[in-house]
Amino acid sequence: MSTTVPTVPRLLEFPHSHFCEKARWALEWKGVRYRRQALFPGIHLWRLHGLDATSVPVFVDGSLTIQGSGEILDYLERRVPEAPLVPPDDAGRAACAEWERRLEQEVGIHIRRFCYFYLLDRPDLVAHFFCHGQPAFWRPAFRVVYPALRRKMVEAYDIRPAGAERSRQALHHALDRLDRHVDARRFLVGDVFTRADLVAASMLSFFALPREHPVAWPDLGERGRAMIEPFASRPSVAWVRALYRRHRRGSPLD
Repeated sequence: MSTTVPTVPRLLEFPHSHFCEKARWALEWKGVRYRRQALFPGIHLWRLHGLDATSVPVFVDGSLTIQGSGEILDYLERRVPEAPLVPPDDAGRAACAEWERRLEQEVGIHIRRFCYFYLLDRPDLVAHFFCHGQPAFWRPAFRVVYPALRRKMVEAYDIRPAGAERSRQALHHALDRLDRHVDARRFLVGDVFTRADLVAASMLSFFALPREHPVAWPDLGERGRAMIEPFASRPSVAWVRALYRRHRRGSPLD
């Protein structure tokens, strides 16, 4: 009599993506064993998993495929309710949802544009981010496709001086608000760690460069360090480092 071995869930990711870090942190908070599968940006996920878009993360759990960090967090909250990331009351849940919406709009889009404006002139750094976890032969291939990839990214995300400056100002404005909010409290909502804190810390991890982050950071060089320093010294980014120290649990990866 044969025994079916359960399939270990997989997370399809770009390892340095803050959206993927949100999903990893939630999986590990919930104690879900899973495997990470690093993808090279540009892979068409729909060809592999019947999806209609190419964004990550994607969580494959048996016959279920969940795409998007927010959707993955929603799914995990239903699957493992014993380790909650949302408050039990309606007001708390609404506050978490509002913080997540605000962070996506005021931080997520802008941190990507602002950082890539600096990073795209460093193909070695972009190669580290894009090829992390890939076989060694991806590096030479990346050097070949990088000029075309760079042009596509500039067009797709408006990575130009004016756009980068707008994003720099937007980030400082968003962090002004976050600085004030965390000045006298440990958490964004209530008095326990919630998905609002997880989302904020994941999004700002590139400015905080926490040691507890599961993916190694490269040496950003003088220009990269100068780029993040005005943000790295902010109270809200120090708060992010504290969240990582206190709440980034060890990984139960399979």
